Amino acid sequence: MGQKLFIAQDVGRPKKFTPDEIAEKWEKYKAKCDNNVKKRQVTTTTIDADGNKVKETTVSDVLAPLTYTQEGFCLYLPLVYSSWVQYKDDEDYEDVIAQIEIDCKNNVRGRFEDGTLNTRLAGIWLGRYPEYRTQQETKITGGVPVVISGEGDLSD
Repeated sequence: MGQKLFIAQDVGRPKKFTPDEIAEKWEKYKAKCDNNVKKRQVTTTTIDADGNKVKETTVSDVLAPLTYTQEGFCLYLPLVYSSWVQYKDDEDYEDVIAQIEIDCKNNVRGRFEDGTLNTRLAGIWLGRYPEYRTQQETKITGGVPVVISGEGDLSD
């Protein structure tokens, strides 16, 4: 009766997409966002020769680009966001994830700069990136001595 050796193997499910597939799908997602079209309905009211009001409704396609987001990309793949976080933690996907994050940041910043997005929303959109946060995060290191003097009552 010999000993059996166990070989360590990766645990869990294999990833659904390779880094190259993620990069390819990211480019398709960006094209879909950039070329998004929505229907626009316009109703015009005119007065005919008899003095009657005539309403005419026209529907047209209007280019309405969508902002790139990692959450939107997950919906496009389809992939749940918790699985996306596992991709972000994998060093094999480091380069493609970094590019996706840069593209998202540049896209939203550009949309604020060209007026496509209302600047009042900048804090919400750009607040996810540390370099755009409005509040400065301060980290205090070292001890701070506290001295309580007097032995009397502490009262108001």
